[in-house]
Amino acid sequence: MTTNDRDFDQLFSLVTEMRKVMIDIKNDMETRFDKMESRFSDMDKRFDDMKNDMDKRFDEMKEEHVVMNRRIGNLETAQLETNARLSKVEDSQMKTAAALTAIADAIKERTK
Repeated sequence: MTTNDRDFDQLFSLVTEMRKVMIDIKNDMETRFDKMESRFSDMDKRFDDMKNDMDKRFDEMKEEHVVMNRRIGNLETAQLETNARLSKVEDSQMKTAAALTAIADAIKERTK
């Protein structure tokens, strides 16, 4: 072989090796990007699951809040009814006391 042929063969083998290295690097990068994409997909799934769980918890809390508001409303209504009854009882006690006072006064006048 001549020197030019040898130089060409060396250059060709060097370029071929370089091409192989570049293809390996490209394949390695693609593998890494695929793994990253898979990880991001897993993270997206986890975040979606967390979001769904939080939405479910918030819905449950909202339902419990509605129930508690109803219970508080019922307690307020019961308190108003109790206050009205107490007012009636106090009114009847005052009337009873006034009637007893009138009876006592009438008895005092008769005994004089």
